Amino acid sequence: MRLLLPFGLLLANTFADELAPQKYIDLVMDYLNTLPPEVEGPYGPLVFDSTTLQCAEDSLENLPKLPIENSRENVYQHMMMGLFIKGDENALDAIKAAMTADAWIYNGVFVIETMLNFDMHFVAANISANPDSWDFSAVNWTMTGSTDSELSEDYMADILEGHPMSADLSVLTEVIAPVLEGYEDVFMYSSARTVCQSPSIIQTDHWVCPLGFDPATASCPGGCADEGCVLEQTLEQVCGSYGQQSFNWGLSPLAGSWGMDWFEDQVGNYGPPALSGFQQLEILEGAAQAIASMNAFSGAPFAGDQFASAVQGWFDANSANYSTIVSDILNSGAYEGLDWLLTAGEFMTPDFGGNNRNASGGANYATSSNGYWQIYDMIDLVSVNGSWNIFGNEWNEGNASYVNFTMGHWNSWLESNEDEWGGNSQQLIEFWSTMEWFNAIRNGTMNIYGPGGEGGEGGTPGEIPIIVMESVEWPFPTGCITKTYQASINEYLTTHGKNSSLLTDMNSFWIQMSFEQGLDWTLAPGSVFEVLTGTAYGTISLQNFLNTIDPSGAKWAAFEGCWALPEFNSLIARIESQLLIGTFWDPPAAADSVEAGELFENANWNELRIDEECCSVDALSIAEDYDAMPNLDWIWASNSSLQIADQIFPLLDPACCDFNGTLLGFFNVTNQTDGYGSLHGDPHVIVQTQGQEAICFKLEANENGVYSLLTDSVSGLEATGELVHEDEKFVMEKVYITSPKGLQIEIDSYFLKIAREGKTILETLLGSFDEFGIDDVHFSLSGVASGEHNNAVKMTISGIKGEKIELLVATKQTKSSLRFSVLNSDGLSTSGLTGIIGESIMPNDYKIDQNGFVHIGNRVILGGKQSHDSNYDCLLLSDDDVALFIGHPVSDFQTIKTFELLEDLSTK
Repeated sequence: MRLLLPFGLLLANTFADELAPQKYIDLVMDYLNTLPPEVEGPYGPLVFDSTTLQCAEDSLENLPKLPIENSRENVYQHMMMGLFIKGDENALDAIKAAMTADAWIYNGVFVIETMLNFDMHFVAANISANPDSWDFSAVNWTMTGSTDSELSEDYMADILEGHPMSADLSVLTEVIAPVLEGYEDVFMYSSARTVCQSPSIIQTDHWVCPLGFDPATASCPGGCADEGCVLEQTLEQVCGSYGQQSFNWGLSPLAGSWGMDWFEDQVGNYGPPALSGFQQLEILEGAAQAIASMNAFSGAPFAGDQFASAVQGWFDANSANYSTIVSDILNSGAYEGLDWLLTAGEFMTPDFGGNNRNASGGANYATSSNGYWQIYDMIDLVSVNGSWNIFGNEWNEGNASYVNFTMGHWNSWLESNEDEWGGNSQQLIEFWSTMEWFNAIRNGTMNIYGPGGEGGEGGTPGEIPIIVMESVEWPFPTGCITKTYQASINEYLTTHGKNSSLLTDMNSFWIQMSFEQGLDWTLAPGSVFEVLTGTAYGTISLQNFLNTIDPSGAKWAAFEGCWALPEFNSLIARIESQLLIGTFWDPPAAADSVEAGELFENANWNELRIDEECCSVDALSIAEDYDAMPNLDWIWASNSSLQIADQIFPLLDPACCDFNGTLLGFFNVTNQTDGYGSLHGDPHVIVQTQGQEAICFKLEANENGVYSLLTDSVSGLEATGELVHEDEKFVMEKVYITSPKGLQIEIDSYFLKIAREGKTILETLLGSFDEFGIDDVHFSLSGVASGEHNNAVKMTISGIKGEKIELLVATKQTKSSLRFSVLNSDGLSTSGLTGIIGESIMPNDYKIDQNGFVHIGNRVILGGKQSHDSNYDCLLLSDDDVALFIGHPVSDFQTIKTFELLEDLSTK
């Protein structure tokens, strides 16, 4: 065998950024400790002793964080990578056999996936620190089946009891219960039931019918087109039943070891310039990872080409710094020697696999390794003491010179093994020493393949069945909408002491509009503020209508006073919600349009309170009111309440609240210096640089953590936000700010805490102060300080050249969600800003040309995918373009907490 490489050092230089918790390594070792003294291999039992166990534990060092529904492959490939680096043939054979046995690939993976799902829900629940331990006494390692009677939900529940906090009530309800709800997904992956055996296509024919459509008399479905209905058709492929996946466990340990031996020689021989020791180790680790992730060869003649292609592909995808060097190595004449080995090995391995080194023969007892290691020393035949030059100086895609490697060389090596291959050595030597086999190996190495046989007749192509489902959508009577919002306006006017004559005047206006605009007229979404304040419809506006009735202007003045009240925004929010939701109202409980109308009128609209003052009405408060309306539950299957509320918020009166729309959500900045930006939980981002249209996008955060919002390396200002998964979305739960002078500020939905060098100097409940200053930060409170309402903490910070930086953190106590905004960036540096917002608000950071293309440095987002969001007056990027715009994957902005001042006091 070759010289063993520095195993621990190489694995410490892993490519993974985050490691798996120790409990996952403990699980693998718990399984492996049940195996000694032997494990069943492909050619009979193999020795599995304490030395093998130690090799297995070493190979698990620096195991990367495991992804859900890919744990089987990740654990196996990481262990094989470590074993190829170590180069121990006994451990390679025995551990490969153990990690491909049914007890692990089904049962063990079921346990791992259960634990991974537990950890995911535990983090989302934000209960406490997650202990890195697990009791595996409930795991039954004798179970080798993959049915749902073995990998059952009850078995999953038993496994979950192994977590140290499994008896905690909050863990039971917020973690274990949702894990059990996801049993089906865990079972499907663990049992390898991922191959669809009976696919089908669901064709949904959805008919959108016009106003006046009567479902009671129309022949629809069936004759919808005759009724003037428009067809919307979708196709979705589904699977009726699944078959079990077959696994490809890659190369034999012998072929992988030859490949590692060859690479070890090549990195040592490379140059000029020669590779440093560190570079050699990194390339060898990459080679080990590439070899561990390979599929088995499709045949001996193709072994060399497939090995080279897989290694090069791995380096191209994962280690670009070494890709060119590896290409040079693989395209050298030295590769012909490895090509020969791999080709010959694929031909010879099956015959040698069951022949044991101790010449006892048979496969009825455990041996240290498979018999195919008898031909390992064939490497000495072609390596020529590490120079690998027996086939000439150029590989030339397999067309090398064989002048120095003849049939005589081959037969001499075979005969040298007369005493090495057990009792049947002579028979094996005679079998392989023919010209037929020599030419077969040589031709395979040189990519010369024999003629193919005649092709068989093609089978009858299978037809995927199509299941047709029809549905009909019809507009419910618009009268239900008008009746509902008119009732809301009457309620608002009555609440503020207006008499019945004023209500009569309002109803007269609606009748007049029906004559002017048509009987089906109703307020259009987005028009409530303009209609009620008398600025819509010109000569037939509400103001002109009332002044016609009363030329003195007294009637209009009575109405106008109502629109100036601080509760006016809450009325706009309710009516705009009624209008927007009315555009897609189609409750599944409605049998026809009449019942749909009745359900709309009785949708508990009073939950949208019309007594809220200006600054209390925002997207979060509106969404909270939606959540209290049970008749809207069916909507949240395809939209979140906050998504709907976000469309309502820009329609409110912008002059009502002193800090206007910049407090909560998207905002439009026009005449500002340099750049501005905002992030709020779901999470949504909007940024704008001087002279450019604002750009907005949804931030797809895939995991809980702290993300960099803004860092100014010149001034020392830093702001980060902690995003956590809550229900179906992410919210920003905490904001951490470090001022240029080092003042540490932490804000959640309840408290503001300030420290210097980690020592708390002030902790106060939000809403309990007006304004104060500490060091280089002036704090002021905006908004309403009552228990259910929002607070907004504005921080004015001294920046570069004495200019101001203004940041704003807005809170919503009932949702434990924050929003972070940069209101004034004058005091920020004009270069070197980083963070999700910081990298996008520098001067000239992006430019939108006349074609709608967005230029960010040397990156360009082509027009066509993005759209203009009229609600927020910004260019809305598609999800595909977000990483290109910010220049990184979102995960690159994940960082670590530099301090922690507040306990989690949320009410979740």
